[in-house]
Amino acid sequence: MAQFNWFDYLLIGIACLSTIFGLLRGFLYEVIALLTWLAAFLISIFASSSVALYFNQFFKTYAIAAIFSFVLLFLVTLVIGALFNHLISSVTQNAGGGVGFTDRLLGGLFGFWRGLLIALFVVFLVASTNLDKSSWAEKSQFNTYLSGVNHWIFDQVLQATKKISKPPVSSAKADETAGEEE
Repeated sequence: MAQFNWFDYLLIGIACLSTIFGLLRGFLYEVIALLTWLAAFLISIFASSSVALYFNQFFKTYAIAAIFSFVLLFLVTLVIGALFNHLISSVTQNAGGGVGFTDRLLGGLFGFWRGLLIALFVVFLVASTNLDKSSWAEKSQFNTYLSGVNHWIFDQVLQATKKISKPPVSSAKADETAGEEE
């Protein structure tokens, strides 16, 4: 059997902890939490420049106001999402006597896949900082496998991007170019 090193145990730990959190909290809670994080990110990206205009009067530079606005919107959205999640959890517990086995099992599966994605992201960060050349990264069993998955995902995204970036040729334009070639 291959020997694991500390990096392997870190990646395994990430997946296990995420799975445990998913099992304990349930699928509904996990999905609402994920949607809350996504909403916080999107709201912060799209609204921070408008909010920064207001806060610009309180800071020396617009850059600081923009960073403050981004963080503020992110945190406020997370708090509102957490309150909403707590409300939904209370309603489901009162209605059905708590989180059921199926909800917890699906939450565990959700947590496992989330943990795997986080581990993939950690391996991506290691590779993008050239730490993958260090001895611990080269000796890691999971780093090798997950790097292969990262390369496959990157290739798929690259191919999809190439397909998206090419505008479709309309039939009228295709007829024009066919007529020009004759």
